[in-house]
Amino acid sequence: PSSDYAAVFAFTGTEPGDLSFDVGDVIDVTSTDGEWWTGSLRGKSGIFPANYVAESAVKTPQPTPQTASLPKPEVATVIANYQASGAEQLSLQVGQICLIRKKNDSGWWEGELQARGKKRQGWFPANYVKIMSNTALQCSETQVMAMYDYSAQNSDELSFQRGSIIMVHEQSDVDWWKGTTGGATGLFPSNYVQEIPADQCEWKLWLFLDQPTKINEYHQRVMEVISSEENYLKDLQLADNAFQQPLRDSKLVSEQEANTLFVNLNELIMTSAKLVKALRVRFKMSGDNVNSIMIGDILCEQIPHMHPYIRFCSCQLNASSLLQELLDSNPEFKALVKKCESGDLWKGLPVSSYLVKPMQRVTKYPLLIKKIVESTPEDHPDHRNLITALGKSEELCSQVNEGVRQKENSDRLEWLQTHVQLDGLNDKLVFNSKTNCLDQRRFIYCGNLYKHKSNKELVGFLFNDFLLLTTPHKPLSGPTNDLVFTSKSNPQFRMYKTPIFLNEVLTRLPTDPSDEPTFHLSHIDHVYTLKAENNNERTAWMNKIKEAADLYIFTEKKKREKAYQARTQRNAGIGRLVVTIVEGCNLVKTSNGRHDPYCEVTMGEQSHTTKTVQDTLNPKWGSTMQFYVKDVNLDVLCISVFQRYMFSPDGKLG
Repeated sequence: PSSDYAAVFAFTGTEPGDLSFDVGDVIDVTSTDGEWWTGSLRGKSGIFPANYVAESAVKTPQPTPQTASLPKPEVATVIANYQASGAEQLSLQVGQICLIRKKNDSGWWEGELQARGKKRQGWFPANYVKIMSNTALQCSETQVMAMYDYSAQNSDELSFQRGSIIMVHEQSDVDWWKGTTGGATGLFPSNYVQEIPADQCEWKLWLFLDQPTKINEYHQRVMEVISSEENYLKDLQLADNAFQQPLRDSKLVSEQEANTLFVNLNELIMTSAKLVKALRVRFKMSGDNVNSIMIGDILCEQIPHMHPYIRFCSCQLNASSLLQELLDSNPEFKALVKKCESGDLWKGLPVSSYLVKPMQRVTKYPLLIKKIVESTPEDHPDHRNLITALGKSEELCSQVNEGVRQKENSDRLEWLQTHVQLDGLNDKLVFNSKTNCLDQRRFIYCGNLYKHKSNKELVGFLFNDFLLLTTPHKPLSGPTNDLVFTSKSNPQFRMYKTPIFLNEVLTRLPTDPSDEPTFHLSHIDHVYTLKAENNNERTAWMNKIKEAADLYIFTEKKKREKAYQARTQRNAGIGRLVVTIVEGCNLVKTSNGRHDPYCEVTMGEQSHTTKTVQDTLNPKWGSTMQFYVKDVNLDVLCISVFQRYMFSPDGKLG
């Protein structure tokens, strides 16, 4: 007995006895032996691959004046909901994409839906759907389909919407191709499209478009993050290449003025570049399976390393004021700025607009992530990571806003950067930055101190994470508080001892009674005996050091407890994954010459770290850890290597 089977892929015969057909053709199959079956179509018989067809759920009526098979497949979009009233009918929902298999003059059509890997076939009223343009179904080997919307950022780029079919002309660049759609020609990012083989294009088009609405929206929001970050990075690089570098090379401003204008712009470029790279790698790893694109874990990992925004934004007011001052007072500077702004790449915007983009971007992260969360089903494997990432982005914005509010603290830290020489320090210290453990660095106190026996004059600067003892280049002419942080005086200081971290100190009064305002500062295996200006100053120093030290120790303890809870959380899972980090080879060299690497392995909220190995590019870790696995297809194991820093968050090497 014969059966009806629908072609899910086009087949072109290469031998005389082969039966050729197109996607959607219904074949009368007479033999199903082996991998090659026998059937007939439009009066012709032959053999064909069995895996190119699928059984039809509704038997095909014999062609009559009222019913006829379609010579070519058509794709329709559902414009009204329809509830099936029988087993041979097909329920429809607005927005679904349906492959039309047959049409009947009575007003009923047979169609097929595919979602989540399952096919459903049946009959429905024809007026519940609308046929899509046939031009969208014509393709060849040189065509691709847009998986996401893209808006051109430059005049030579191509804009398109998801589902657009693009004719590709050039693929000489891996990341940017040239093509035509809708009568327009231009460049477009290759990772926004999916190649469509000639024998599968019609099938893949409707199959791809027929995804649940919320999943569609989820991927649109994910791509909004990726594309907007790529465009933002381009803007930062433009500000650097077309403004910062020409200005520094021109020598029209001093080094200090240039640093005030651009602050740590280069750090922001590196931060954004790392995020873009991680997102691109994840996108490429997903391949054709667009449902597997998840970025929540990437955001959770990357956002904590966006601390350079705190410094940049806290200095933004000073930078804007200096920019305006230079424009008003320096004709050569003004001419250079106008020359920059006249370039096509600037899109007619002033350079000042590019210098405020970091502030705009960092405040937009919570909004972008929140949109993804709202578009993500709660049972989606990325939902939990996205919730965590949203919290981290909101925390970052709070830190940035606090940094802007604490302008006095920021100004003092910037002042110290230019007035304290840190020669001999084997780690980079940027005063106005995030600390390794306590978020943003805060200046707490300063004053004159003296070594007890030699009476050597010192100046102490106390921060929330360490105490810095310095010596003045010249004897001070008055109390330290009257001389520092002002433009009227220009005292210079030299680091006396390596900064003393407050989580390792104790203060106490001397055991022997004395009229001198001395106190002991114990740090690991060394005791400093220091003398303050008077007893009140001594009390102030001891109290402020103790308060800061207690907060440091408490914060460290809470972080350890949180990390331990995440590691030991035994949620329902299907098994455990044991990972052994053996060693690292030929790691990336750091700019300051220090090489103290450790490895961090994460899976969602679960995180383990190896020990830190001092002074090597080839560390031997030999660390074993385990993770609870929930889904072997969707859980992502991330292995990262970091450089341990003392005065700032650890740097990611790769």
